[in-house]
Amino acid sequence: MAVASPRGAPCAAPPLPAVLAATPATQRANVVARAAAKGSATTSGGGSKPPAPQASSKSRQKYTLLGSPFPLRPVFERKTLMKEVVKDKMWTFEQQQGLGFSNVTINTRMTVIRLKSGGLWVHAPIAPTAELIAMVKELGEVEHIVLPTFAIEHKVFFGPFARKFKQAQCWVAPKQWSFPLNLPLSALGLGFGRTVQELDNANKDAVPWVSEVDFNVNTPPGFSDIGPYSEVAFYHKASKTLLVTDCVVYVPKEPLEIVDPELLIDAAAPEPFNPLSKKPADSPEARRLGWSRMCLQVLYFGPEDLKDPSEGFAAVSERLIASPVVSVLVFTKVPRAVTKWIDEVCADWPFKQIIGCHFAGPVKATATEFKAAFAPIYELAGREPRRGGVLGALPGVGKIDGWRYPEGDVKTLNSLNGLLVKAGAVKMEGPVE
Repeated sequence: MAVASPRGAPCAAPPLPAVLAATPATQRANVVARAAAKGSATTSGGGSKPPAPQASSKSRQKYTLLGSPFPLRPVFERKTLMKEVVKDKMWTFEQQQGLGFSNVTINTRMTVIRLKSGGLWVHAPIAPTAELIAMVKELGEVEHIVLPTFAIEHKVFFGPFARKFKQAQCWVAPKQWSFPLNLPLSALGLGFGRTVQELDNANKDAVPWVSEVDFNVNTPPGFSDIGPYSEVAFYHKASKTLLVTDCVVYVPKEPLEIVDPELLIDAAAPEPFNPLSKKPADSPEARRLGWSRMCLQVLYFGPEDLKDPSEGFAAVSERLIASPVVSVLVFTKVPRAVTKWIDEVCADWPFKQIIGCHFAGPVKATATEFKAAFAPIYELAGREPRRGGVLGALPGVGKIDGWRYPEGDVKTLNSLNGLLVKAGAVKMEGPVE
């Protein structure tokens, strides 16, 4: 999803269709040891300092991004940060990603799980630079590659990544589409003749890895004639990890290490709407200011106070929230379908941590925090989020207190939402019965 940057072109944000602007043992031991030595760890905020980049030349980070209708950046070079989440079992890989030539940049994240077979299961592949591919190959053989969403900024890397692992089976979220031309995945670099299998809740027996990584598809019916919203949640049973793409995010107070410090400083200019405003000297404070401005723009398009974002950033940081863009522009149209999906995820999977594709991850969170993030959507569905088990049935105890977006910050999204509804670009689910 594109977000306007006051000091440049649009920036990258979690996607959704309503915006309509729209892949040997010794070596494995070595790479695991290197990752562990980098000090990777899971924290309650997911904001622990990531490991330093794997040593490599600039040439191994080169990747020319072609085939995307959006000018995703970086265009020619992408550094990759690798972190071990579960020893010898799970890793995350992050790259910087923005849109156009803005100073507003966040991260995009791929997760790799080693299955009992020894093969690798890849979630939401990122740009297949020589650096990234070497890291993955050191871990083992890729058996399965999963595209968990329809969103173009994830889909654009699915094909090129899959071509690097021709023996791998490819799996995608259902109802893939593109706009204005509805192109097949082969047109996005997958290659003609490659078999792609859609994930289907009703046909899980056909998925060979489901005994280790379960899934639940969220494709609310009737959302838009242009194209549906589609995101698949996954549950890695051994580590009790919930994997999502864009539905929830956790914004850390400190800038992500993958984000270029120069962009942080540029975003901290005294006059954020003046492209000629002089950049401040590099300092931790300036970097935090630039980071807070970046985050609010990505989350809200047009936050209430970008010059002094302290209040808005304090309200949104260090908590699990439903992505404002997706929540306002998609989930508000189909609240009953979405809350049904959330309830199923929380009832079926006793997850202890969440890994999303953007911002911090992994973060410690359970079903209670996950449901709380969607409190406004439960309200639209005519009910309230409740705890699981016996507690959920008790009055005064079972209810989960939710969080609401600050009215001033979400105003731009609400206005855009109204325009889309009025234009008939999206459809409402209908009154609560």
